[in-house]
Amino acid sequence: MWFHSFLCHQVIPFSQELLPSSVSHKMIKKKNVTLALDLDETLVHSSPFPHDADFSFTIISDGKSSTVYVRKRPFLEEFLEKVSEMFEVVIFTASHSSYSAKLLDVLDPHKKIFAQRFYRDSCKWEDGHCLKDLTVLSTDLAKVFIIDNTPRVFRLHVSNGIPIKSWYGFSRDHALIDLLPFLEKLVDVDDVRPIIAAQFGARIHYARSAPIQIITI
Repeated sequence: MWFHSFLCHQVIPFSQELLPSSVSHKMIKKKNVTLALDLDETLVHSSPFPHDADFSFTIISDGKSSTVYVRKRPFLEEFLEKVSEMFEVVIFTASHSSYSAKLLDVLDPHKKIFAQRFYRDSCKWEDGHCLKDLTVLSTDLAKVFIIDNTPRVFRLHVSNGIPIKSWYGFSRDHALIDLLPFLEKLVDVDDVRPIIAAQFGARIHYARSAPIQIITI
């Protein structure tokens, strides 16, 4: 990942047919479940190069100014609109706030989508290894889950984690929109964990057994 110093198919045009009809038309009034979203390589890809960037911003590191160019994962806006109807949505990233807060201010300028933002200082660190402890978000683990491209970071709560393929700019990707039918099953359930475990059991086993991610500071 290029920004670790600051961080911890066929072209398918978007159409209503890509969304499950029940998600498209059902308005969820009460949000009992919290969805935590990772940021880099899950929702966006950041780079020092301007090629095909959707937006950019400047950060200061060690007294030096750098421009960050950001590409948004395909169908990101549609995905965020739908999940924000179904869940309380928060960001949980291993990135420093000096980088990710600026990025999120572009994605959600009016703070209508992300109820809270959890940055690098909310992660748990063990000998330089990054872990995302979901009890930071809620003491009721039956009502919280995370989507992250690095399953090892949620190994403390593997049955609360949904892995997603890392995204580095592939324009034909539709992983976000593909998750929506499954996510609808988690709305207002008593416990998200058995449903997630039944769907992602094999990858959850990998998350439990794989080495913890090392993020270079």
